[in-house]
Amino acid sequence: MRTVTTLSALLACAAAAAAGSPARADPAPPRYDLRVELDLPGAAIEVTGTLALAADLVESGGLELSLSELADSLTVELVEPAANAGPVRLSSRLRPYARPGWGTVTWRIEPATPLTPAAPVRLRFSYRLPVGDRTGFIFAVRPEAAFAGGIATAWYPQIEEPTTETDGRLRGRRGVGVVSFGAPPGVLVHASGRNAETRDPGRQVFRADSPVFFSFAAGRYGRTGSAGAIPSSLLLLHDRPGARSYLERASRILAVLAGEFGDYPFSHFAVAEVPAELAGRAGFAGASLDGFLLATDEFLDQPFNTAYFGHEIGHQWWGNLVRPLGREGRWMLSEGMAQYGSLMAVRGIEGDEAAERYRRDGYPGYISHEVPMGGMGYLMLSAAGLDAPLADLPAEGALPRLLVNTKGFLVWDMLARAVGRAELREALRGVVRRHANGRIRWTEFRAALERELGRELGWFWSPWMEGTGAPDFRLEGTPDLRREARALVPYTRAYVQLSDGKEDEALAGATSALAGKDGALDPGTPAEFMLRYLIGQIHAAKGRWPEAIAAYRRALAVKTKRPATVPWVSVSLAFAALEAGDRKTFAEAVAATRAAAAAVPGGDSALAIVEAAARRKLKP
Repeated sequence: MRTVTTLSALLACAAAAAAGSPARADPAPPRYDLRVELDLPGAAIEVTGTLALAADLVESGGLELSLSELADSLTVELVEPAANAGPVRLSSRLRPYARPGWGTVTWRIEPATPLTPAAPVRLRFSYRLPVGDRTGFIFAVRPEAAFAGGIATAWYPQIEEPTTETDGRLRGRRGVGVVSFGAPPGVLVHASGRNAETRDPGRQVFRADSPVFFSFAAGRYGRTGSAGAIPSSLLLLHDRPGARSYLERASRILAVLAGEFGDYPFSHFAVAEVPAELAGRAGFAGASLDGFLLATDEFLDQPFNTAYFGHEIGHQWWGNLVRPLGREGRWMLSEGMAQYGSLMAVRGIEGDEAAERYRRDGYPGYISHEVPMGGMGYLMLSAAGLDAPLADLPAEGALPRLLVNTKGFLVWDMLARAVGRAELREALRGVVRRHANGRIRWTEFRAALERELGRELGWFWSPWMEGTGAPDFRLEGTPDLRREARALVPYTRAYVQLSDGKEDEALAGATSALAGKDGALDPGTPAEFMLRYLIGQIHAAKGRWPEAIAAYRRALAVKTKRPATVPWVSVSLAFAALEAGDRKTFAEAVAATRAAAAAVPGGDSALAIVEAAARRKLKP
């Protein structure tokens, strides 16, 4: 199965005045006029355009642009000031990312004569993005679909904040302007901003009058629209019944989270489908961009998942509208707060009982079959010795995301219980109002909360944000959960290694645990079941389909299993059989999924995924 086990942490930036500091005028945003030619069959993009910059965005003597390392053939000429007009010399340096191809190139623009002091600049540029099979962070172009998140990858030239990240991370500024798309016949584009009139019927044009990170999705979409307080659209690559109901439920989440965090910051909302396999290679299972979401086909095949959409919609405020500055607290202010929004969506729409189940065991169908996104998941990580202070998590890797998506959002919920849910709601809305479209440091965020709440928070911050463990962690059935977590330690360690792309290390650890080399492992237990499931995932990740099928079969033969995971092992077996061309095993796995799905909450999600695969891939 291709389900991605981590959700996106969208990274971008724009300057913001610190709370309580003297007011200052931010620079006028960069203004773009982009003309984009989408060649989906050729997996490439060609871009031409102009960029206008206010004088205070221009350095003395020159300026810098940032562009994805996937781009080539960049040419730039100055149009204004007139005294500097003409071609320029370009020099560059690559800031590589942890993943090959995801880095950012900083281009230094050096005119023949020094730029006129205190003068605005306009330049003209062109380049090509021959993407092919490569991806960037939330960026891919393939015949079946294309998408680009300007908040994560500089697919268009961006001006960055004065201090760029040496690890390839993008810290661009939002811009305004117009983007015009040319696309193959039948390909629909959805982009940040609003649809604009055009005299050219062959182009799709979008205008952003308020600052955005320009982003888009393109494919052979069918569109379902819904009018309301916030007009919404659902763009699907595959027909599905109940599309309008999906939109209505997403709109309810928007309303709930607007109550928690402040008014929705855009005039329109959309969800665009993308292939799960392609999204996984681009680093996400769901991505929140300015005014719309990218959702994978696997999640759209399932019954509506309130937790998944609550998390991604929560990023419209946290991680997008308000962005962390600096490493300290970054994960808690983006992923952790979006996950808290997910919990509030479940509580507001499905009630307190559903929210309590979420806090304890994760939400059915929302990655709860691997490491549950709830208290049980954190107990598993803690028992395995995989812990770190929430305010000082590692910059990269699966562990920080897992910690904030299991413990972090529960800590925000505990703060709400401690200070009053209504009081925290108003405080968060106040922070969003004052820091919209900007960045905030962790220390500034705490100070802002304390001002809004009218009370000091050190008594809470010290044990929960700056320490490890769970000093006062109470969930229904916690002693039993802790015992189960301890039994699953070998699986949890191997799972985190696999999530970090360390397949060989994860396989060695899982195999060693099954052989009893690292201590007693009772056979026929959920620990053995989960380890054999994990081994199947490792073989599948390497394309070793017969070995994956064998591992999944061994997992399903274990006497005592983890019930919530059983349907997903059957789904994984079905996908491995599809890849191996084994229709008999696929049919058996579908039947097994159907039987297991009826027995556990969230099983209908597993069944929906495998039945959708059967419809699409086993056509006569």
